[in-house]
Parts: sequence; structure tokens; C-alpha cells
Amino acid sequence: MQLFWISPLILWPMLKWPRKLNLLLLGALVAGGIVCSFTVTYVNRFPAGVLAGVGPEWEDKNKYEYVTTHTRCTPWIIGLSLGYILHNTKNKVRLTELQVCGGWLLAAVGFLGALYGLLPFQQPDYVYDALESSLYNCLHRAIWSVSVGWIIFACVKGYGGPVNKILSWGAFHPFSRLTYCIYLVHYPFMSYRQSTTRTPVYLNNINTMSQSLSDMVFSILLAALMSLVFEIPAITIKRILLQKDKTQLNGKTDMSRVVSKRSIEEGTINQEFKAQDR
Repeated sequence: MQLFWISPLILWPMLKWPRKLNLLLLGALVAGGIVCSFTVTYVNRFPAGVLAGVGPEWEDKNKYEYVTTHTRCTPWIIGLSLGYILHNTKNKVRLTELQVCGGWLLAAVGFLGALYGLLPFQQPDYVYDALESSLYNCLHRAIWSVSVGWIIFACVKGYGGPVNKILSWGAFHPFSRLTYCIYLVHYPFMSYRQSTTRTPVYLNNINTMSQSLSDMVFSILLAALMSLVFEIPAITIKRILLQKDKTQLNGKTDMSRVVSKRSIEEGTINQEFKAQDR
């Protein structure tokens, strides 16, 4: 929400400045977000990864690093940069086969690195290192966002292949309308489930898969309920208000000089003009 409110401060210069200066601005903002996340983690000696533990260090991490805007703005700025690039490359971008394969390979490596790069930090014999934790915390979101951005760019520009066909499947359309609501409800639901667990949970593949599927299904159901109760009524009210404003604007048009389609077809257009002149 904070980034939405301050977005005009970024978008307005981008409308006035040349392309090279805009790319420099976006690059500086991405670098600034990475530096902020690194600095906060390093100074406070926060652990790497998401909120997966208990204790004062995890509470402080949630308060000062996980939910703060200046440490979480990097993916948003990368998405804004992608939108700017797509806007300025409306025609199909010509890429060689080597470039396309390299893009998909780097995206896959980015996904796996952001996901499994946390594994060493979760080992029982791991000794905390502030530099390693800071590097992971400041880079994994940026790497993940760039990888997602490549998928979007490749699919829009015609290099998506089977990935584009899968993502364009009609069965995904209803879920695409729930994505924002899912984003809003999934974290509170998962936090509530984790906070109300009173006994240790044995960690294995079956339990993890079951828990993940449960979180996904309940998040979708709660998002559908939230969309029906809040989002859809709000969108409907917005459309009614905009339609009303449009109707009032059209009502100010001088309809006395408007010629009906029927008069043209029947050849009585001159008669209508005479009637209006009277």
C-alpha cells in the first residue's frame, strides 16, 4: 500500500525523462532496496530465511526486516521495471535461440537457488554468519522476482513455448481473479495455524506435502469468500459510479445535432435537419 501511494513520485519522472535515465533510476532503486535489506540484517544479526523459528531474534526480524517497506520493496521495483520494459518494447523482441535457452536456464537456476539456498542455514550444525545471512536475505527475493519476470517477458514476447500454453489454460482464469485475495489471506491463515499448534510436528515429506496442500486449499477458499464479500461488491459499486459519471458527461452533449442511423438508412436525413432548424 505504501508503495502504491508513492508510485507517482517514480512514474512521473519516468514520463518526462529519457529511457536511459529511467533505467538508471530503476536500477538505483533496486540496488537501494537490496542494500537496505542487507544493512538491516547485518546490523541486527538477523537469521536468514522466512519466519521459521521462535525467540526474540525472530520477533525482531518480523518487525524490522520482514514486514517493513524499505526492505521488501525490491520485488515491487523489479515488477515496475518489467512493466516499463514491456511498454517500451511493444513489438516482438527478436532473441536468438541461445538467448532464449539462457534466459530459461538462468530463471530455473534462480528459482532453485532462492528456494534451496536456505538449506545450509537450517542444518543443526550451522554456525551463524552475519555476512552469509545478510547476502541471502537481500538477494533471494530479487533473484526470485527476476526469474518470475523472465517467465512473464518470455510469454508476452512469444518465447514461452509450453509454459505459455500451460499458464494460458482456461482453468486458471477463475484462480487468476483470486490471486490478490489469496495473497492477503494466506499469511494470516498460516500464522494462525502455526501459532495454535501445541505439540511438535514430525517433519517428513508426507506431512509437508499434506500441510502445503491444506494451506493452499484453505487459502483459496478464504480468498473466494473474501472476494465475494468485499472485492466483487467494491468493483460493482465502482463500475456503477463510473457509468453514472459517464452518463452524466454524455448527457451534456448537444443531442439536437445528432443524426440517427435510421434516418440515414431511410434517406430522411434532410428532413431531420429541417425539423431541428425549426
